[in-house]
Amino acid sequence: MGKVTFVVDFNDGEEPAVSMATEVLGGRLSAVLLADYRDDFFTEEEVDMVRSAFDYAALTTSEDEEESQDEIIKKMELMTL
Repeated sequence: MGKVTFVVDFNDGEEPAVSMATEVLGGRLSAVLLADYRDDFFTEEEVDMVRSAFDYAALTTSEDEEESQDEIIKKMELMTL
């Protein structure tokens, strides 16, 4: 089953009522977040802190661990304001 994510802005107090029975464009609603998803994004400072920790750990990590760390940094950068 395919899933699509929508982000829709509403004026404060004008958010619609939703339930698991809500249908959207022919599909059934399966999850709702009643908050700004960007509140959990990383700040530049947090990304720099993790990057520094990985740089320090790189002295003792294997090549596989280094690739994993690079993937984590890429994902963090996608989630950074």
